[in-house]
Amino acid sequence: MPYHAHPFFNEPSPDNARLWRYMDLAQFLSILEKQALFFPSVATLAKADPYEGEPLPTKLRAAQARGAAALHAFRLNCEVFKHLNFYNCWHMNDSESDAMWKVYLKGSQGIAIHSTVARIKSSLQNCLTDEIYMALVKYVDYDTFEATADTYSRSDYMFKRLAFRHEQEVRLGTSRDDVCSEFVDDDTGRITSSNPHVTLADILMHPERTGVYVPISISALVERVVIYPFAPVWFSELVTSLSKRLGYGFEVVSSEMARPSPLSVA
Repeated sequence: MPYHAHPFFNEPSPDNARLWRYMDLAQFLSILEKQALFFPSVATLAKADPYEGEPLPTKLRAAQARGAAALHAFRLNCEVFKHLNFYNCWHMNDSESDAMWKVYLKGSQGIAIHSTVARIKSSLQNCLTDEIYMALVKYVDYDTFEATADTYSRSDYMFKRLAFRHEQEVRLGTSRDDVCSEFVDDDTGRITSSNPHVTLADILMHPERTGVYVPISISALVERVVIYPFAPVWFSELVTSLSKRLGYGFEVVSSEMARPSPLSVA
């Protein structure tokens, strides 16, 4: 199933809004060669941010109020769902971001894919095996924010702490249902075991999986490729050469941040 709007998430707009993904050369070539985007699991993302996928405090308190068994089931759901939901993250901005270059690149050999909301939707239309949705991340104060529901769901993955609001993040999401059926309630889809001895490995069919690849159309996705502002000239030439060799005709351009000062030109 191709891209579709998720009924419970705030989809980014307008369609021509600019989206960016910053990466090193190896990550970029992987996308071109596989013609796919890698969606890390929430559990994988949590290795960089331990708050990733954690329930809002109001939901945790609601589970505690229902008793020890309910709290255990709630925590089990939280942990299991981290391995069943996968996200590919983009930065929404009208222009490049110096902060994002610094966050996602450790050296001088990197690029940014410049796309739009409409392009990303179009790039996923021929994806027959995955159901993909897109949502804006909401940045909240975890201590004061009141959740509208007390159950754990995908919506919990759309909240991040205020310290991350500079990311202006848009998430592409997908999920898998590969859990052992005896642990799932047929009516609610929730993990039902309140046995404290049940582990993730008991429930998950693929507990070791770090993420999934989702097929895309490269030509639809990429509007242009922007070279890191302080990359050497040979690097830009290499990116152009490799892209053409793999059969892609998108434009490879220098960063706006690399433009010379008007004073130096004068």
